[in-house]
Amino acid sequence: MVEADAITIQLQGVQAPRPLTHDLLKSFIRELGVSVSHVLVSELRNDTFFARIVVDVDGQSMEIDSRPSDAIALAVRVGAPIFVSEQVMGLASITPEEEITAETEGLTSEEAEDLAIFRDFVDSLDLDDLGEN
Repeated sequence: MVEADAITIQLQGVQAPRPLTHDLLKSFIRELGVSVSHVLVSELRNDTFFARIVVDVDGQSMEIDSRPSDAIALAVRVGAPIFVSEQVMGLASITPEEEITAETEGLTSEEAEDLAIFRDFVDSLDLDDLGEN
């Protein structure tokens, strides 16, 4: 939840009173002259996702192991692209055959209400500025 909040805070442009962990990491990267090339969600093993933060250090590319949530939180702060490997997409993606509704999924009314609240939240996100610094 902490990482999800960190991602949401950045996407919505909310200013925290003090730097969050990912803001601190961004400051370290900037002060050391390192740039984040991109983030790659690279693997799915035993129901666990793995990610790599690809950085440029003095003209050399380095990959740093990371939890995807931390890598994504950093990527949205530094404006780095986020990629998912084809292997992960093949294992984790789904293509719905038709529009899924709470009724067709057999959700309880409480679950349907929770889903509606989440849909409202997702619909309220402003993702137009996602790629801008």
